[in-house]
Amino acid sequence: MESVEYKGMWWKPENTDKKINGKFCFNTDNGGILELDGVLDGKTHSTIYGVTNNGKQITLQQAFDTEWKRHSAGIQGESRIYVNRAFIGGLLQDDPKFVKFMFRTTLLDEWVNISGFDIKHDFEGHKFEVKYKLPEPVEIYRSEEVRIKIDINAKSPSLNFVQKEATISQKTYITIETVTDKELSFFFGLIYKIQNLISFATLKPVVPIEVLAYCSDVYDEVGDKRYPSGIEVLYLPTGKRKDFDVLPPNMLFSYNDIKETIVSKVAKWLEKSEELSPIFNIFFGDMYRPSGFLEPKFLGLVQAAEAYHRRTSCNCTLSEEEHKKRIDAIITATPLEYKEWLKKKLEYSNEPNLRSRLKQLYDDNKIIIEALIKRKEFVCLSVNTRNYLTHYDKSLESSIASGRQLLFLIQVYKTLLLLCMLRELEFSREEIEVISKKFDVHRMEFI
Repeated sequence: MESVEYKGMWWKPENTDKKINGKFCFNTDNGGILELDGVLDGKTHSTIYGVTNNGKQITLQQAFDTEWKRHSAGIQGESRIYVNRAFIGGLLQDDPKFVKFMFRTTLLDEWVNISGFDIKHDFEGHKFEVKYKLPEPVEIYRSEEVRIKIDINAKSPSLNFVQKEATISQKTYITIETVTDKELSFFFGLIYKIQNLISFATLKPVVPIEVLAYCSDVYDEVGDKRYPSGIEVLYLPTGKRKDFDVLPPNMLFSYNDIKETIVSKVAKWLEKSEELSPIFNIFFGDMYRPSGFLEPKFLGLVQAAEAYHRRTSCNCTLSEEEHKKRIDAIITATPLEYKEWLKKKLEYSNEPNLRSRLKQLYDDNKIIIEALIKRKEFVCLSVNTRNYLTHYDKSLESSIASGRQLLFLIQVYKTLLLLCMLRELEFSREEIEVISKKFDVHRMEFI
């Protein structure tokens, strides 16, 4: 999403008679700011309409005043309004619905790596031949309600009376199409999940750089047919844009690495994004907005590992029948005045403790993790450090990880969670072993 500036007239849908001259600016550092030579009614605004000086229609939503001045003697005053979301190219209702979204992210072109170019050089004959054929769309997900595909769009070279250059450029998009109109939140949810998938595959935080929405109310007419026209959507995405130079061989996996199983893997990713949402939120939250403090980062990663085990493994040490039998025997032998207190204390007594969960996670990923740290050291350091940072028990101070050792342990947890997510995507053990060789010093920041 690039910085933009639009000058024009602005008003609220319920008050079309009061149009105010002003300027709307958007950038990914500050978001959207509307500066008006006047004051709109109210301090919050669900929707503001605008028409630029060259006739472009704009809808601003979820806005609120940050500064305003009302002058006397008939002068209107001025105001400054923060805007959470902008639609460039149409006047939309408060809760618009859409049938299609197209979006691009950083590193998407590199991850997909599909090219329509065929270039030949003949340096001796001073000949250069460039052929281009637009690649066909690739479907990567389909359900009864949604279809997701990879689309390549290309800009053809211009023709000039004096031809001094010819440029063909292509861009890769992810297209989401729905059978019925869907709310904005539905599309934003899918964009975020696919954004996470690209981040996971590249081990870099990626952000949307262009988002286009299509709805039935805004269309282009060609002859007697109507086609929804693209509306640019501007908003502050999760994370800040950073341009990384990551080529497909250095990614955990690229599209071409999984193109034979892409449909099943995308379906699995969308499913797991719901089922394992707390784990994904912690992992990608640290990737998009990394904390500079090691202790909360470590606690978050341990929490993610524990939650992952809870949601994917057996969450009891005994069968329900055996556990009930044990509890009944203990409660029966307890004095009456302590029975209720003891019942509450034993409420979660059939769940594995953190030590047991970490042992199993280590064993499940032993072939890779054991090259980094021994099982006993990993489990004891993790449990002692987690308990100390939670309760600050002085007796544990001499047995916890700190400084460089804590930083190393954090990277081990990142590796562990990466391995768990690869398994959830149903990569084979052999594939994971190959991928794990890319967990090198530069990428994982090991000390």
